[in-house]
Order: sequence, then structure tokens, then C-alpha cells
Amino acid sequence: MLISDYAMAKYYLLCSQAELAFAPTVVKSKEVDVVKGTAEVYEITDFAEAMLKLQKNVHACWSPIWDIVSRNCERLIEDPEQEMLMMMLGGRKRRTPKGEK
Repeated sequence: MLISDYAMAKYYLLCSQAELAFAPTVVKSKEVDVVKGTAEVYEITDFAEAMLKLQKNVHACWSPIWDIVSRNCERLIEDPEQEMLMMMLGGRKRRTPKGEK
């Protein structure tokens, strides 16, 4: 259930990021007359704010999954990239075909 929730949240986030490429994120909302001058006021669009909420939703869906995995892990992995490299280089054993010894 947790993984399916995470997958859907990630899907919606990726779709919104693709759409955000074609939508403005910051727009000029109004000009304010300051004493003898004008100042432009910019604001974040509602679409960009919605995408930020989707990012928070993805993180909220991932946190319980990571909590379960970290509590059930047999050993601590400090550097995941180094661990993956060591598994690729030293963890593989060559299998002999059946019938050969």
C-alpha cells in the first residue's frame, strides 16, 4: 500500500514537472507606487505552489517506507555509491555451466 501511494505521488510529481516546463513560475502581479517611483511586485504562480506541495507529498509517502527499510536492515550502509561499486566489482561470482566442473 505504501509503495503504491509513493508510486502515484511520484507519477503526479513527474507529470507536473513536465507541464511546468511550459508554464510560467513567477509572474508580475502589480506595480506599487512608492514615493516618486514604482516597484514591481512578483509572485509565484499557483501551479508552481501546487508542484511544491506535490514534492512534499512524495517526501511524506517515502518517509514511512524508508523507516521500515532502515529498521529491518541487517547492517548500516554509510556510502551507497561505494557499496554498489563493491557489489558490482567483487560480489559477482562466475557460474560454471551445468555439466562442467
